[in-house]
Amino acid sequence: MAPSSSIQLKLTGLMKQEVEKGLVMEKKLGEVFLELIKALKNRRKEIEELEKSTGNPFVEEAVRMLKKVEGRDWESIMRLQIMLTQSDLTIK
Repeated sequence: MAPSSSIQLKLTGLMKQEVEKGLVMEKKLGEVFLELIKALKNRRKEIEELEKSTGNPFVEEAVRMLKKVEGRDWESIMRLQIMLTQSDLTIK
């Protein structure tokens, strides 16, 4: 076998490994992304339940803070979605 053929085979093998790693990473990122969305939706339900407890200043302050954090989290998810889109990764 010629040296150039051997190098080509090695390069092809390395490229295949990198593509496979990329696909695994894409799948894992998609799973994490969907879990984040699920967690935020669950948090929204919990905040709504807390809002039903009226009259307690501590609970009202906690709800206010949770809503503020929730807004930041949704912004982070949107930025992550943009990054994934720009890097040609998809959520499946």
